[in-house]
Order: sequence, then C-alpha cells, then structure tokens
Amino acid sequence: MQTIGDKIRILREIRGFTQDYVSSQLGVSQRAYSKLERGDTDLPYTRLEHLAQIFQVNVAHLVALKVFPVADELIEAQLNRSEETMLQVYVDQINHLKQEIYFLRRQIEILTRYIPEK
Repeated sequence: MQTIGDKIRILREIRGFTQDYVSSQLGVSQRAYSKLERGDTDLPYTRLEHLAQIFQVNVAHLVALKVFPVADELIEAQLNRSEETMLQVYVDQINHLKQEIYFLRRQIEILTRYIPEK
C-alpha cells in the first residue's frame, strides 16, 4: 500500500513540479519537504489541505488508498505491475479528462450563444 508521502511524490511528478517548487509553495525548506515525501515527518491536516491546493486535488485523494480512485480491474492490475505503468495510467487519465474539459467548454460556448445577454 502506498503511503501519503508516496502519493504526494507521484502527484508532484505527474504535475511536473520539483521538490523545490512545492516546498516554496508550502513555505518549508526542500529538505523538510523531502522528509514529507519519505514519510519521515508527520503531516498535519492543514499541510494536507495546502498540498491538495497545490496539486489541485481533493484532500480525500491524498488520504485515500489510491491517488486517483479507479474502478476498472484491468487498470487496477496495471497499477500493481510497476510505478512507471501506474504513472502512465494516470497520465492517460489526465489526458482523457483534458479532452472532456475541452468538450464541455465547447458545449458551454455553443449554449451561451443561445442565452440572451442581460
């Protein structure tokens, strides 16, 4: 099972953030942040909230059993194979969500054309 530190590291890598960047956002040294990822330091709830804001996820994602809850058993099996495979699954999920966002934005644009301005 992954630790919260593991999940934070994975989210940081997925976002393309460096430890220096995240530590500066948290207002701690890079060394102190590194200890959070390794699980050498306790993580208070307020720090979890701040990390969730930085990574743009819900606090529940940080404390859940998985970084991103996934129901599909095939994906679940892939996640257990290797960290690289797991990261690729998450990258694929992010790309899929980006496509959904694009589609929804287009829908909003189309619908707003039919709403009269006040």
